[in-house]
Amino acid sequence: MTIRQIPPSTDIGQMLVAGELDATLLYLAGRNLVDRSRLDLSSHPRVRPMFPDREAEGRRYYAKTGIYPINHTVVMRRALYERHPWIALNLYSAFAAAKAEVARQGELYLRNYLATGQLGSEVKRALADDPMAYGVKGAGKVLETIAQYVHEQGLTARRVGLEEIFAPSTLDL
Repeated sequence: MTIRQIPPSTDIGQMLVAGELDATLLYLAGRNLVDRSRLDLSSHPRVRPMFPDREAEGRRYYAKTGIYPINHTVVMRRALYERHPWIALNLYSAFAAAKAEVARQGELYLRNYLATGQLGSEVKRALADDPMAYGVKGAGKVLETIAQYVHEQGLTARRVGLEEIFAPSTLDL
């Protein structure tokens, strides 16, 4: 595998169209922090999604594996953690509290739809499951899978254990 930086003179969209890139995991044509691309590739003849129905493929993958692929994480420098070990737990707690508040607001919003039968009880049951659980323990299956994929794809020389990359105080969360 070869990883190379995209030079400032081009972007992912231009490179896809020119045949300089075979694929991209993510393409955002609007302003964002990931890429400078502005090309609308939605109907470009040389570019197409790997899966024609991406939503159906996502549902199929989740049904098969029970994994909702994560693509964000919070990282801190080891030196910072060593000076202030409480930061790891505080960060986790802050994100967990924010997520709980969003869930609470969502439940309030859905309450009337459930009460009137516009949404069935299966929705309530589905919402009780959290496909994006927080924490090393909560997201263990997806984290272990990512560690395996990262090794298989040559991004790490060996399969790295979760206990090597997460703060000890967070391993049981």
